[in-house]
Amino acid sequence: MEPFRHAPEKTTKVKFVAEEFETRLSKLQFFQELILQRLQMADQTGFYLRYDDLNNLSVINGLGNYLGSAHKLKDLSSRYKPQNPTYLHEKVVNPEDMQTALANMDPFKLNSTPSFEPKRAPTLPNSIAAARSPLLYLSIPSGPDLTVENWLASLDRVETAALQKHFSQSSLIDWKRRHATHRSFTVLRHPVARAHSSFCALLTSRGPQRSRVLRHLLDVQYDLHLPEKIAGFNPNLHRHAFEKFIAFLVDNLRGQTTLRIDPHWASQTALLRSYSAFCPTDMIIREDELQTLLPFLAQLAGYKNPQRPYWNQRRLWLGSRPFTTKT
Repeated sequence: MEPFRHAPEKTTKVKFVAEEFETRLSKLQFFQELILQRLQMADQTGFYLRYDDLNNLSVINGLGNYLGSAHKLKDLSSRYKPQNPTYLHEKVVNPEDMQTALANMDPFKLNSTPSFEPKRAPTLPNSIAAARSPLLYLSIPSGPDLTVENWLASLDRVETAALQKHFSQSSLIDWKRRHATHRSFTVLRHPVARAHSSFCALLTSRGPQRSRVLRHLLDVQYDLHLPEKIAGFNPNLHRHAFEKFIAFLVDNLRGQTTLRIDPHWASQTALLRSYSAFCPTDMIIREDELQTLLPFLAQLAGYKNPQRPYWNQRRLWLGSRPFTTKT
């Protein structure tokens, strides 16, 4: 019987590409975080195993116990050897580029801001579809809904009441099937303007933000005594109250208040992520680009000379001019 012979070692070098490495690393981190979250939700734990542990008899037997096996190994096979046990810089043809790229990365996320926002389900009832055109507006609360609704109505020359709203998952799937060439879009508003829109809604009793619990919290902890009527609420008082409201939003988004994070001031990133789980967004438009990109979007949907939306930067939170049909 011939003795076991080691196969000749095959070595080669690869080129380090920073963009591809960062993309691959992000995917791995996302997948690992997803597994960790699912284990937490299922009241389970994982068995952490390093590459170096594969030659550790005690760890392998511990893995057997974790998997429910009573069998104990007395030794490990000597035929298993680590592959390419060389220094990392010897495995690439451009080690200098690799060192420079890795030095600029932040694997421990030291510069990232912690997020305490809960993951949200898709807010499909906020979606708005045009009356006849294959356009779907994925609305973000405290955004320019009136402006977009009036523009969607103008495309088909109807009133805003004719727009399709209050979707469920099944009804939205049916709509997408009927409009095979549909395009979905959303509009991002500047965070300050969006916060001010929420503040004005709180003052004018519009929207679900008006609640006794919220007002009591603002009164007690932030010394923000909102009037029941805005008559006589002069600009100086308005500015001072808005600054205190911003302080509340900062604490609320950090998870430092007893109130949940309301969708009207939740981060637009979290809301977009909730939509993407069910209905990916074809186009994301900034509010100050509405007059340019909405007509372009309508042209993609088949309109030759679409109307531009009415948008006034000085009245971001007050909506837009209503559309009236021509007789």
